[in-house]
Amino acid sequence: MGLLLLSILICLSFSTIAEIDTQNKESPNFVCSNGGTIRGNKCECPEKYSGQYCDKEKHCLGYERNNNGSCTACKDGFEGPYCDQRKCQNGGEQQPDGSCKCESPHIGEFCDQLTTASVYLHYNKMIRSFGPIGAIIIIPMIIMNYGCSKLSAKRQVKRVERSFGEQNKTDVSKHAIENLLKQ
Repeated sequence: MGLLLLSILICLSFSTIAEIDTQNKESPNFVCSNGGTIRGNKCECPEKYSGQYCDKEKHCLGYERNNNGSCTACKDGFEGPYCDQRKCQNGGEQQPDGSCKCESPHIGEFCDQLTTASVYLHYNKMIRSFGPIGAIIIIPMIIMNYGCSKLSAKRQVKRVERSFGEQNKTDVSKHAIENLLKQ
């Protein structure tokens, strides 16, 4: 009798484990983002989103779509059938979250921008890695930059002076032009 009762308890426990296991298979353990709904073991995404969990925004050009929901054309900077992948430029790499990881000195959403600050930062880091040799390299560059700026300003004054002289058929004061250009 005890053996019979034990075997019945074991069978009942296995059947409840099987029920729990089938319940877990029926309800997936993921969530659809951006208003997506679970259909079977997949997310059904709204028109503006794609991806396994509706977590990627489509960047389609216009409102036309193919029968499968993919885009007919993409906005600038995006690619892929659903236009949900960024085109990272200048050696940038697309990250799992969809953003671009840019190579220095490029910045921006698509690694397509350069700012004076990012370029200076990039080259300052390079010079710092060279140590004292970097300082020896940078000093002549600073002197050349200063000299070129001065020569450029002198050439600009001469061009303006020549232009005024040709237009007015009179001599124009070099100092007056310099003061005018400084303003």
